[in-house]
Amino acid sequence: MLKDERIMAVMSLAFVLLAFSNRYREAAITQQDFETCFPESETISKTSDSLIVLCMSAIQTAFFVTLPLRCSISMNMVLVIPGVYAATTLPLPESGLEVGLRRRLLMSAILFAIGLLGLVGRATMETGQRIKFLRLRLMKAEHTKEKVLRFKAEHEVIKGPFSRIVLSNPPGPPQDEEQSAGTQDTCSMATTAIIFGRSQNNEMLSLQLQSMTLIAEREHWLLNADHLECYDPDSSGLLGQGSFGLVFRGGYLGVPVAVKVPKLADCRGIAALSNELRVFRRLRHPYIVAFYGAFIADNADLVLVEELVDGPSLWNFVLNSSSPLDVETKRKILLSICHALVYLHGQVPTVVHGDLGANNIIVQKLTWQPKLIDFGLSQIQGQAAPMGGTPQWAAPEVVL
Repeated sequence: MLKDERIMAVMSLAFVLLAFSNRYREAAITQQDFETCFPESETISKTSDSLIVLCMSAIQTAFFVTLPLRCSISMNMVLVIPGVYAATTLPLPESGLEVGLRRRLLMSAILFAIGLLGLVGRATMETGQRIKFLRLRLMKAEHTKEKVLRFKAEHEVIKGPFSRIVLSNPPGPPQDEEQSAGTQDTCSMATTAIIFGRSQNNEMLSLQLQSMTLIAEREHWLLNADHLECYDPDSSGLLGQGSFGLVFRGGYLGVPVAVKVPKLADCRGIAALSNELRVFRRLRHPYIVAFYGAFIADNADLVLVEELVDGPSLWNFVLNSSSPLDVETKRKILLSICHALVYLHGQVPTVVHGDLGANNIIVQKLTWQPKLIDFGLSQIQGQAAPMGGTPQWAAPEVVL
């Protein structure tokens, strides 16, 4: 606050000095004859104050635009500048600067209007900055709220009917102290452990799906199955077979989509597909196929709904092309894939695709833009589980 007051005092003093830079005003204040003190000055210097008013207007405009002062402080300058001008001009003889009282008041009004416009502009800038700041705070608050909801969902599943605490402690006689301590060690897992852990029976598979549904509702990526339409596989509706199931052509609320139906012959299938979902739901990149959401089908299958990329795989694009690809096209495709990998590896924690083969890259028709698909083997760096994938596309350190 003290700094702002100093700036205001310096600016007020500057306007006073600027007003007294006029020779006629200087002679009148010191009670000296103008022609005697400044015999070489032109007559216009005695009757016109336009240059001083112009300089004051320019400095006033720069003051509101450049100095980072709040409107509550800078608004005083709207009255200070015309006040300084009026105080240094009205006492002068009427035959002097801006001949007549009306002309001098008009000049003061012009300075007041310019200051008022500058204040309005400054208020507009300040309002825009505050709105931007509030939006940033709201975004941070929403992000924090999303994290809190996620942790609450995991906590409820740990303590709720989906946790292994309930499975390991059925109603009955209390366990002894040693057995209870072992149970507590086994049961300190989050929802992700239930979903991505190794299951032993169909009951655990059902719990995995129920746990995933709970988290999906909290994180707003659970889709309504009634809005999804799958096309007939016999009429070009089947897009292909991935590592974990079939992929069909479909539509969701009028938008063409790819519907991935997993193979859940045992409980390990849901763990693999859930891993894809966990990685996929937070990826947004032009060279990575977009994830729209998922839902639990009536037959207890987890179904993914993804962006439909119309085009062949990179394998078919290269081998079945009618004409050899030029060097520039190959370079652009490889560069786009590298951009996608840089994005994946730049995530915190790092995401590794795990099966980056030519069959897991789709090249869009017309644009020839590649997109990475099939994140079923993606891993979060730091996990102990070994990487899989197609052997011919695996990294040497994985094979060895």
